[in-house]
Amino acid sequence: MARFRKFGGLLFATALVASACSSGGTATTAPAASQAASQAAASAAPSVAGKKEYNIALIRWEAGDIFFNGVQYGEEQAIKDIEAANGVKINFKVVAANDAAKQLDGLRALMAQGIDGVSLVPWQGPTMTDVIKELLSKNIPVVVHNIAAPDSAAPFVAQDNTEAGALAGQAILKDLEDSRGADWGKDGGVILMLRGDINNSFDAERAAGYHSVLDQLKTKFPNVQIIERANLGYQAEPARTAVGDAITRYGIDKILAIGSVDGTMAVGGAIPAIQAAGGNVAPGSPNRIPVTSMDCSKPELDSIARNELAHCSEQPAVVEGILVQTLLWDMMSHGTITPSKGVENVADWNGKPWAPVTIASNPTFPGPWYKTKPFSVPETVPVESDFHWANAGVGGN
Repeated sequence: MARFRKFGGLLFATALVASACSSGGTATTAPAASQAASQAAASAAPSVAGKKEYNIALIRWEAGDIFFNGVQYGEEQAIKDIEAANGVKINFKVVAANDAAKQLDGLRALMAQGIDGVSLVPWQGPTMTDVIKELLSKNIPVVVHNIAAPDSAAPFVAQDNTEAGALAGQAILKDLEDSRGADWGKDGGVILMLRGDINNSFDAERAAGYHSVLDQLKTKFPNVQIIERANLGYQAEPARTAVGDAITRYGIDKILAIGSVDGTMAVGGAIPAIQAAGGNVAPGSPNRIPVTSMDCSKPELDSIARNELAHCSEQPAVVEGILVQTLLWDMMSHGTITPSKGVENVADWNGKPWAPVTIASNPTFPGPWYKTKPFSVPETVPVESDFHWANAGVGGN
């Protein structure tokens, strides 16, 4: 494979270039295409003999969000390659907002202009259920990703967030045993969990994954408390305040570990709060307090390299974007609202840590769930690996 190898060998150097669009979001120029995305597009659908130009809406979180910049990077790669492989033109406009009403207003404005497909990351899933039903009733395909919309029949793309949480929980237990011994919890203490918004599906699933591992401690160490601090907005300062308050209440010596459902709250919040209170986060330190996270942006990888962050469960952002557009193109080009069988099988991803993509069901929505695998960093994949989406130049500094 020639491209998509730093991510599987060649470091992507193209940056996202933003300009204002009429909906209040951003439109971006697509970077150079990757061979993997080309092959995914080529396998997704044959050349289209009919329509030659398509308009799609990309609805996402705010433009400064590191993870969703990585997702959009993947989407733009796929769009460019679909155009080249099929002789079509795909126009896209982006609505980027951390606000449900602004997302919905922006999407409806683009619908009024005329769209052929939608890539949708809801700020809050339930707010988008009705408009998804409306789009599907008009035979306009939608791919929801990252955050599920309840009762939606649209295909959904996301990693297994429960598994990601479980991987992080397992990393906490191993770290505590390695650094403090087999009886690390006999005198009690607190394991703190940081959550951004309990209403988001991925947040709830990641927390459930943590609990599936950590709640088992109640039998062996009944005095260890698992305490949540919720609705911190996936922001550094609220997380730092929450951890600081916990340290003040329980004492730094009683804080055993901190698990976060994202990277910002871990790297920007938990670690500085621990260090400010005189606690230790580095491997080999006395009474080290392991901090774990998810997503694996560049700040998280850098923190692991500095011997601060103990673990990250990686969610493959660029892969998510390529898969979303592969499915969307397949539906647009065939005039359906359901992807073709086997379109998710991207040959270049065989053996990659995020593969295979599997199709699963979920009790909260009837649509098919195209599920990627989370993987452990640095336990399974080292920081310097080519497989990290953040090493593609879109993970932030």
